[in-house]
Amino acid sequence: MHWLTWQQFIEFLKTWQGAAATAFTVIAALYYGPRKMLETWDWYWERFRDNAVLLAMYPRRFVRSGGVAGHSGQTKELPYEVKQIAEQLKRKETSVLRSLHRLLRRGKVERHENGWRAK
Repeated sequence: MHWLTWQQFIEFLKTWQGAAATAFTVIAALYYGPRKMLETWDWYWERFRDNAVLLAMYPRRFVRSGGVAGHSGQTKELPYEVKQIAEQLKRKETSVLRSLHRLLRRGKVERHENGWRAK
């Protein structure tokens, strides 16, 4: 296999074929680059910030309401509050709230009464 030296490569770039190859590469990088960069950014946020919030919400909490004699009553799910999650994860409430909004957009959590719960 024949490898180009730097001088040969620069001479190739000065030809119309080299200019066309360069233009094609630059256009492809501008078209595909930002999307990949944003997908990677979203993956990092999900992996290192949002998953911790979601995992903190998975143990569902229920409370049993008092029933009439002989009946057990109904169970009601207690939602998680931002303050509770922030204390558990040792993060600021604003950081947890941002993670919750991202998870809400992805359909992994929902608002429930005065708090949040995992779907």
